[in-house]
Amino acid sequence: MEDPAKIVAFGDSIVKEWAPLLEKKLKKRYPKKNITVINQGITGDTSEDGLKRARIIPGLKPNVVLIGFGMNDWRKGISKKIYQKNISEIINILKKPGIRVILIEVTPDYNGRFYEFSKKRYTGTSRIIDTYNEVLQKLARENKLRIVMANALWKREIKPLQKGLRDAIHPNSLGKKIILKALLRVVPQDHITILWQFNGRFGFCNYACEYCYRPTSCQKERTDIGDIKKWKRAFKRSFGDEKIVFYLSYGEPTIAKKFFEVIKMVSSEPKWSIIMTSNLSSMTVLKKMVKYPIVKEGRMHINASFHATQIDQESFIKRLLFLRKHGIEAPVVFVMWPPLIKKFEKEYFPKFYHNNFYVHVRRFQGFYKGKKYPKSYSSLEWTTIAKYQNSADLKYIMDEKSAFGRLTHIGMYHILVNSKGDIEMCDSYYGDGHYGNIFKDVWLDLEPQPFPGPIPLSAVDDIASYVELDYNQLENNHILSYAFQGGVKRTKEGRYVYPFYNTDFKNKKIVKKLCSAPSHKKQRLRFLLSLKWFFEQFIMSLIIRKYFREIAGIIKGKFALLKRKKLRQAFNWHS
Repeated sequence: MEDPAKIVAFGDSIVKEWAPLLEKKLKKRYPKKNITVINQGITGDTSEDGLKRARIIPGLKPNVVLIGFGMNDWRKGISKKIYQKNISEIINILKKPGIRVILIEVTPDYNGRFYEFSKKRYTGTSRIIDTYNEVLQKLARENKLRIVMANALWKREIKPLQKGLRDAIHPNSLGKKIILKALLRVVPQDHITILWQFNGRFGFCNYACEYCYRPTSCQKERTDIGDIKKWKRAFKRSFGDEKIVFYLSYGEPTIAKKFFEVIKMVSSEPKWSIIMTSNLSSMTVLKKMVKYPIVKEGRMHINASFHATQIDQESFIKRLLFLRKHGIEAPVVFVMWPPLIKKFEKEYFPKFYHNNFYVHVRRFQGFYKGKKYPKSYSSLEWTTIAKYQNSADLKYIMDEKSAFGRLTHIGMYHILVNSKGDIEMCDSYYGDGHYGNIFKDVWLDLEPQPFPGPIPLSAVDDIASYVELDYNQLENNHILSYAFQGGVKRTKEGRYVYPFYNTDFKNKKIVKKLCSAPSHKKQRLRFLLSLKWFFEQFIMSLIIRKYFREIAGIIKGKFALLKRKKLRQAFNWHS
């Protein structure tokens, strides 16, 4: 969400009624931000009236404009063709640099003898409203704008529809509640996060960690994504003037073929920024990277993965302090592999804590000594990990809660773009190709959708995208933003305080309360897509990738580790 945020609510009497309520809601949600909603809703206005006064709106110097016309248009005989032309012209007038334009669906009406303002010769809900909303959805896609799906949400949550109306067209308190709910799913979301696999599907890496969730030999060569200028044009064409956060992960991004070309590309666009997960293995790369404008302007954020089997802690902390000196506060990511848990408690964590670095503790996912983790953690190991978690980690990640059926912003404000430009939901559920390709057409979801796959999610951005969690959109460094919303605090001295560090996890009632997530709504499994996912994720990954194509590479990699005395035969397999 912008700060300061000056929002203009531009529309008819319906807009006029909910605009003051929106300001109250946003100020409550973002108490530290300077938020103003300017009410430009006028009773009886149509899109033609809006077009006449549209030119005064940029003079109010807003950074967000909400456009809400339509109810009066069809009632006063303005055709869909003229309506589309008017809204399109309003968009062209308001779509200026620094202004985020958002369209709002026309909400349902209900005509009847006892409903004031009822349309003559109409009874019940006017279906023609849906056709005007189709015009708005078309314009949103053509102009790369977001749209508030207020009508769709109203129809799902208010039955019968007239329960949300105080007359034929104006919402009552229940109707306003639904409109505000729809608005709050869109208005605060000021950017899209793109998990860009520019380093390949699995990511080329210079480390060979025993606990990596990908086999060492999954990707043996660095991926060449081609001409960066073509990628830049494709991102601009696909997402327009939208603020983009590029998330660079997988393997080690800093050794990718086009790493510095990507940094240069993102640096050239003031509304673009980067979040990168890196092992900080090369000091030379870090010294070169901090010279780019994107670092000096505070648009570069780094998550630092500490792999104790590959680098000593003192060298790693020197790199963290170097980044801090150049304005990058990098949280530490640490995987709780069973052999390292005790050492983490006694040695690693105290040193990071002493230097005021936040440690984002991840549960280990895979096999160790024939046991599948995280389900095989002992009660002591589980308790040790839990005290470094935040509330969302305990609810969804520690016990691997299924994402199936949970409403999510994935596919709307958080997507994956692979090295060919194909858009997918996330790395945990690829194969759904209906989002398109950034070099061709892009079709993102217009509103939150139930997650289609019966799998647990564990990435910070994925979990924060759950609508039921009601987190604000992650900003700046996503791990820190996620941690603070999950209860982590930072003292005046710079020390991080973990919300459950002193919790009695022996108390089963406390554990049950902390680890219980809302029940997801039942939905039909998208059978064909799930079948495709099963084949790609399970059959391909488990059988073909591991047991045929890569078995030679894995064995070779493991023996190389044994030779370097970095791996013992007792745990020479991982997933």
